[in-house]
Amino acid sequence: MAGVSAFIATYGWNSSTNDGDLDRWEDLQPHYIHDLPWTRYKGQQFQALTHDRILYVLSNPGWHHDYGGVAYNPTTNRFPELMLNGFKPIGGHWYIWCSLEFNPQGLPQIYE
Repeated sequence: MAGVSAFIATYGWNSSTNDGDLDRWEDLQPHYIHDLPWTRYKGQQFQALTHDRILYVLSNPGWHHDYGGVAYNPTTNRFPELMLNGFKPIGGHWYIWCSLEFNPQGLPQIYE
């Protein structure tokens, strides 16, 4: 969690004041997070932003406006309804998430 703590210390919990930014990663000035808390990602960096006390990490840039990643939501705040089509917990206040421009029906929206 050292990479998460360093990112929050540097950028705060609202590095983005617009939840619409989750729809436009390619338009943002990227901030990068290093060393996510999984061995598989040790030494790697990913684009990230915070909004409303949730850390969003882009780990799967998709086609056009389709994105996916992980989110750290320590206080179980509500995810933006119009920006994330699907999310589900993977443990320890971490979630996988996706934002799909086309055909987002039927994706799970599950809180911890």
